[in-house]
Formats: sequence, structure tokens, C-alpha cells
Amino acid sequence: MKTFVLTTMLFASVSASSFRRAEQVVDSSTKSWNCSIVDNVCKCPESCMIQKPGETYCVLKKCYKYDENLGECAQAGYHYGGPLALQAIPMTGVFGSGYGNIGRWDMFGMYMGITIGGCCFILVTLCLCLFVCPEGKDDTESKETGLLVWSKCGYCLWGVAVLTFYVIGIVQMATPGLVIDGDGCPLIF
Repeated sequence: MKTFVLTTMLFASVSASSFRRAEQVVDSSTKSWNCSIVDNVCKCPESCMIQKPGETYCVLKKCYKYDENLGECAQAGYHYGGPLALQAIPMTGVFGSGYGNIGRWDMFGMYMGITIGGCCFILVTLCLCLFVCPEGKDDTESKETGLLVWSKCGYCLWGVAVLTFYVIGIVQMATPGLVIDGDGCPLIF
């Protein structure tokens, strides 16, 4: 039952990234605007546009969008609220689902590696010690004592690592300009 719940939570956090932002960045190769030539210098109509090198038209800068109806530039990308909420919830934050939501699969993988990999590492080393460590005839409790000490210390260190990265993830998501999404754009605050 626990495995089913954990698997369901994992897939729910990963599928949350399918709710991508509503406004996509206008592809700069398909949309262009003529620039006004002043003193042989191309001047783009808006600040979010840049002259295409060697051309006489302007394209959007990376991580910007342009609303032609309002004539306004705006930053494109993910709003920080959703990823911060996912990262702040302890059940999803320890898995790095806030990073998965914005398409940062490298960070999501690191969080999953710490959460699941740490637990698996401790369990595997305990099993290896159980089968490999010799049992002394004089002190019958030496193997059990060693396993007990390693399990308590290992799980304590693992818990500290998970908690540390959980807090770091919240701080990073809440700090403007510190996290970029999968497209290379900073989160919108």
C-alpha cells in the first residue's frame, strides 16, 4: 500500500509539469517586427525586442513575450507560486517536485537521488554487512551492535541531508532570479 501511495505521488508531481504555462514564448524565428531606421541605426519598436544580426528587423529577446493587442512586453516563463507551493509541501518537496514542475529534470533527479538513493544505500550496506561481516564467537553481539549503530547513524545523516535539501529548495524557489526553468528563463515574481 505504501508503495502504491508513493508511486501515485511521484507520478502526480511529475505530471504537474504537463500543466505548462498558458502563454508560450513567441518563436523569434517566426515572428518579426520591422525596425525604424534612425541615422542608419535600426531601432526596435519595444524594449523586449532586439535586432536580428545582419538584418533590418527585430525579434523577441529570450524569455520575453509581446502582446500585440496591448502593445506591451512581458516576461515569459513560469510564475514562482506553483513551484514554490510544491516545494514547500513536505511530502512533495523532498522529492523536488517544484523543480519537476518547471522542467528542471536535473534538479528533480538530484532530489530523487537523495531521497530514494540515500535510503537504498543504507539498506544495501546493512544487508552487505549482515552477510559479509564475520560473527565473533566471544562477543555474539558485535555484528548486531555494528548494524544498529550504522542504521541509526546512517538514517540520521540521511534525514539531515533530505531536510537540508528540502529547505534549500524552498529558499531557492522563493528568491527572485535564483532558479531558471527548463527553457532557461527565470521564474516570474
